[in-house]
Amino acid sequence: MLKIKSDKFYNAYMIETKKYEDIKNSIKNFAIDIGFDKNLIEKGNHPDLKIITSEENKYSVKFIRDYIIDDIDISPYIANYKIYVIFDADTLKNDSQNTLLKTLEEPPEYVIFFLIVKNKNLILDTVKSRCIKLYDVEEVKNIDYEKYREAIVFLLNYKFYSYYKISSFFEELDKNEILNILNVYAIFLRDVLVYKNTIDIKFIENTLLKSEIIDFSTSNSFMTINYFLDEIYSIINDSIYNIDIKQNIINVIYKAKNIGVKKIYI
Repeated sequence: MLKIKSDKFYNAYMIETKKYEDIKNSIKNFAIDIGFDKNLIEKGNHPDLKIITSEENKYSVKFIRDYIIDDIDISPYIANYKIYVIFDADTLKNDSQNTLLKTLEEPPEYVIFFLIVKNKNLILDTVKSRCIKLYDVEEVKNIDYEKYREAIVFLLNYKFYSYYKISSFFEELDKNEILNILNVYAIFLRDVLVYKNTIDIKFIENTLLKSEIIDFSTSNSFMTINYFLDEIYSIINDSIYNIDIKQNIINVIYKAKNIGVKKIYI
């Protein structure tokens, strides 16, 4: 089950998944962790946790305005926060997404959004840029960040390496080592996105690479960062199958050379 951190959190998240019940339970646990009444959550009638599911014509502009935007201006009833969970957010038409965007850009401090989607590509880039992406995968536990620091720095500067050098770097690594590197890099990139959205270091998970996170976030676009993060999680998720993980990551890195990033000198 996805674990959503309750000690430091953001105003808007987007989760791409098909496991709706698991995600709903994860969000309920998150709500309890930040002080929501457990009994009301379990009974499904907490007034400050609003779980919205799609129905025909339900996600119209009028619905977004009446049920979400107008409601947001009302302070929480009994909790310190109000949580809005929008399932099938990728079924919102562009005009409805743009209506919601205005609230995502400047939400009240007590509001937390979760946009649950099956296909993130149906979400407008402007909406995606206001959300922190969460991925329904298990992170590698107890990773020695210092051990993989050299690998992360190599990945940060991939733009300046030839296909041969990229291939040689991964050639000596086994599958588990590559997966550990990818998990550390994914956590790094999530921190980059969080910092790029908030310009606040308190949300950074990996303080060991704090300076690199700040440099990478200021010198690279959302498009570059999201490309890497999406591709890396695809490789991690597909690793349970018999795929050539080395060749996949090499192809992803080399393809990214066409996107363009600036070098991070360490």
